[in-house]
Amino acid sequence: MFSARYFLCCGAVLLALAPARAAGPEVVSAEKIWDRAPHNAFTDLIRWHDKWYCTFREAEAHVGGNGKLRVLESADGKAWESAATVAGFSRCSWRSRASRQ
Repeated sequence: MFSARYFLCCGAVLLALAPARAAGPEVVSAEKIWDRAPHNAFTDLIRWHDKWYCTFREAEAHVGGNGKLRVLESADGKAWESAATVAGFSRCSWRSRASRQ
């Protein structure tokens, strides 16, 4: 029969040989990068072709109004510039076009 000491030693070896879990993402800072509209929301952030892109809706208020889609671009994640603005569409017209695809 195996002793408890044997099982403890085997367990310690298995723990030592087990791969370490990769560290998950963590927030290292949070900074305002845009505030030129009364309401900015629904953000997304991607890295593409060695640049950061942040997209969001900007409008006069959270609900209603003529919102715009804003795209910001940054090479270093610190200095941001407006790369594009998409306007002139309504939610209904966007949905009707999207449903046809």
